[in-house]
Amino acid sequence: MKLRLQPAVAKIVKWVDSKGVTQYGDKLPAQEAGRNNSEMNSQGIVLKQNNAVNKQNEVLEQQKLEKERKDKVLLASYTKAEEIDLARDRNLQMDEAALQALAPQKINVAGRLARNNKTAAAMQARKKNHCQPI
Repeated sequence: MKLRLQPAVAKIVKWVDSKGVTQYGDKLPAQEAGRNNSEMNSQGIVLKQNNAVNKQNEVLEQQKLEKERKDKVLLASYTKAEEIDLARDRNLQMDEAALQALAPQKINVAGRLARNNKTAAAMQARKKNHCQPI
């Protein structure tokens, strides 16, 4: 029985370091992990291209996709963009009316707070005068 050995598949990794110098090795060093790199076979044929992930760009892309999704939902709910503006204005009018209705209550509460602060100050003054030795 003949034992047949498979040749070892040599993998070469190519990357550009922080100084801009192209480097080659059998694995990507840990300090270079965030960089673009290529995996090649021993003949120099690129087997895999690894691109660095930029977290900020990824977040911006996610936000863009979310905005596009929301826009599609709005446009599916309304026939024209003007209808979206009208609905927004109606909702704002209801909120503004609610705020106007609360304005007198805010004034009453502010007056009550001022009276309570005045009463508390008078009580503090009496307490100081009452507790002083004769």
